[in-house]
Amino acid sequence: MSRVTDIESTALHALIEGDQGLAQERSVELWLAGLDPGVSEVVERAGLAARLGSRRLHVDTREAIARFEAGAGK
Repeated sequence: MSRVTDIESTALHALIEGDQGLAQERSVELWLAGLDPGVSEVVERAGLAARLGSRRLHVDTREAIARFEAGAGK
């Protein structure tokens, strides 16, 4: 999948609500990686970056996978 270069407010709110719902209902975590700088900025301004923290938000997809496989996803 190629990078998403833009995100609109409806999609951003769906990510935020989805993260909250998945965590509460199914103990599933949302991880984001490889965000375009513009998308990253919007995610940060919306507070989603703070919610995800450095454990679930990564610049590089391979780094995120390695961290998850190392047990950070538990």
